[in-house]
Amino acid sequence: MLIPPPCYQNKLWEHKIRTSCMSEGPRSEHSVKLLEEQDAPDQAKNLRQVQRSKGKKARDDLVEAHMMWCRSMKTPSIQGSVYISRHVELPPPYLPSVAPFEEIKKLYIEGLQPESHHRGSYSLLRAITPSIRMASTITILEDENNDVVTSQFCQHEEDIHLAAGSIPEGSACIIKEPWLILSTDGSYVVRVDHVNDVVWLPKADSRMPSAWQSQKIDTVKTAKQWKDDGNESLKMGKPHEAVESYNAALQFGATLEEAQIIKLNRSLANLKNGCFEQALEDAGGLTIEATKSKKGLYRAARSMYELNSFQESHTIYTTLLAEYPDCDAAKNELRRTEDRLREQDLG
Repeated sequence: MLIPPPCYQNKLWEHKIRTSCMSEGPRSEHSVKLLEEQDAPDQAKNLRQVQRSKGKKARDDLVEAHMMWCRSMKTPSIQGSVYISRHVELPPPYLPSVAPFEEIKKLYIEGLQPESHHRGSYSLLRAITPSIRMASTITILEDENNDVVTSQFCQHEEDIHLAAGSIPEGSACIIKEPWLILSTDGSYVVRVDHVNDVVWLPKADSRMPSAWQSQKIDTVKTAKQWKDDGNESLKMGKPHEAVESYNAALQFGATLEEAQIIKLNRSLANLKNGCFEQALEDAGGLTIEATKSKKGLYRAARSMYELNSFQESHTIYTTLLAEYPDCDAAKNELRRTEDRLREQDLG
């Protein structure tokens, strides 16, 4: 939680008091739980409705408060100040979503209910503000109805967008089985604790609403041209842009041989992005010949390691070195994997 410097406190606090019910929020939630414990579901439901209406902020108010926060974070005299601190609240842990996307239904922000994980649903959302990175990454997301909600991404160091420390404005995502929680200031936040509960959509994704596509995908380019664009993005240290180019290359007429190379390159980009399951899928979902290549084996093994599947990673590295004994990178990674296996055995 940000503790603003004195020069910003009055404005921020005045804004919060004007737009939300700070003092009643947590007490209202406590009252709801008491009613539920007393087997009074109708009264609890009614109180939740009142509570939600108080915690829901108008779009402009929510964005304005967030932008004030962003500006305060960027002020040179405030950066590194003692007034900025990290306050971590740990809600009860919950299991990640395992529901296939095809089996869950779209849910708009208006339909989100407090303190619910909305099993069997997903929300399609887009970032409309710069993000703030602290103990978690915070931004404002909108849905197709232009409703907005504050969103908090926790423990997402391996996320494709958050690996670089921010969520680019305009990024669209699907949050599977979203969890709406009551924050300490009485407003509501969609909190996401599991990386795999979020699917970031590339521009070429068919699920991307046309109104959200800032620019049309260039359908004149060939798969090779898209692949070359992806390779150039990788060289420039932009793995997220590389993934989008590789996605487009696969969508626009890549041959089988080209597809194998593109997926192998996309596996590397996903490794750099910290998206290890996607990297493994690309490295492992190739032809037998491609899978046995030095790059295919190495990236599959690296993905397994990062997914804490150390034994599987060790097996792949061993296979790789049997075929390519001069691969120094694999030798180093094999030693690192053996260290993890010893730690598992010895504790």
